[in-house]
Amino acid sequence: MKSKYTKSEATRILDWIFIAKTAMKQRQETAVAPVMYLAHEQWSRRYEKTFYTVKLEAFELLSSAPPIGPSVGGKSNLPAYYYRIDVFCGHATRAVFRRYSSFLWLYKQLSRDIRRESLVMPPGTCYCLPQDEIFARNRLEQLREFLRDVLEMPGCASHPSMIDFLELNAIIAN
Repeated sequence: MKSKYTKSEATRILDWIFIAKTAMKQRQETAVAPVMYLAHEQWSRRYEKTFYTVKLEAFELLSSAPPIGPSVGGKSNLPAYYYRIDVFCGHATRAVFRRYSSFLWLYKQLSRDIRRESLVMPPGTCYCLPQDEIFARNRLEQLREFLRDVLEMPGCASHPSMIDFLELNAIIAN
């Protein structure tokens, strides 16, 4: 049986199909992260995946590090206090663990694009004070306020560093 296409036409058609399939696969793999932040008090699960909120209310002293995305910086010495950030997006929820140095990484990344005066990072550790539960609870409060203030700033909720920090692409992919 003879084909109605020449060999070069068939090759071009196969190339086009390959390119189209590759593009579709890439679109599926690179999920579009949500860009609209809502305060937790205004949040509802009925919102679609274009909206998200966070809740920062817990911390743990860990002797082994939880998995952290490769693009998020921070220290790695242990044991250390990790702060649990619950990220809500659509009907999905994801717990993300970050330590103070990861928040500092976020601050430095955002400072490149946003006026530093408008970003206020909680103070670092004072080596003369004990790092106990009272210390961790106070820092939790400071980091919660920092994260809330940053997320409410124009452009910060959809900033690539914030998307990495909160692992928003991972929650969208599921």
